[in-house]
Amino acid sequence: MSESIVFHACSTLCNPDLLSEHQVRAELKRTNDELFGKDLKIIELKEQVHALDAILVRLAKLQISGNYSEIYNEMQRLAAHYQEQKVAQAARQTH
Repeated sequence: MSESIVFHACSTLCNPDLLSEHQVRAELKRTNDELFGKDLKIIELKEQVHALDAILVRLAKLQISGNYSEIYNEMQRLAAHYQEQKVAQAARQTH
């Protein structure tokens, strides 16, 4: 969860008047594919934000109610999940 995600702030600029129709179509297809990929990433990130929000609300409610044993259990669950994610990430990097 502490990974940095970097997106380009702007697309490559070019003068379409200097391109052939084939080049313009190829660039349009490339741009559409890039936008679609970024849209999917935004959806994925929004889902992660929603999940994190739910976890934080649950922890806050447990804190307010003074249910410290449940806070501890929730933190243990989160730690186990974090460890699983690190193992999965390491496995992806080796393949």
